[in-house]
Amino acid sequence: EDPGVVFEETSTMLTGAVSTEEKEDLLKDLHAADRLIGSAAETIEGILQAVRANAAFSIADAQEVVESLLRSLEASDAPLVPFFSAGGPSPNPARQAVHVSILSMKMGMELRYAPERLRKLGVAAFLWSVGMARAPAQLVGKRGELTPAERAALENTQREYAKLIQK
Repeated sequence: EDPGVVFEETSTMLTGAVSTEEKEDLLKDLHAADRLIGSAAETIEGILQAVRANAAFSIADAQEVVESLLRSLEASDAPLVPFFSAGGPSPNPARQAVHVSILSMKMGMELRYAPERLRKLGVAAFLWSVGMARAPAQLVGKRGELTPAERAALENTQREYAKLIQK
């Protein structure tokens, strides 16, 4: 996800469709969203590193990230743009976790979830993504059906991660 390309493409698409002032406001929103996503991804990367090392991490960090993402989503849809303009999931696990949380909360907003439920949804999306960091890499991106042994390995990873969260 190269923000420069996203901003250039968005700027080109907006030319003639909106006033120069509206275009500048939209590009400011995109820049702010990109900075927010980058900052959120840095925080989540720290959590991912802790999980990979079997170390404890603070759920409060994920809650703070969710709160800032939710405020941004309530103000505009700009946080959605990097995901959709990139054509799919980020190869960076931390950014992908941020995008999963953003998309989950946006769906919850469209379903008119209460703010507290949106926060829980955002944190749950992070925890799912972070939990997948403990899964065997060859299984995470596998296409098609899992063998019984592969399914058992993923289920074991999920159980072990649940124990880590409960600590």
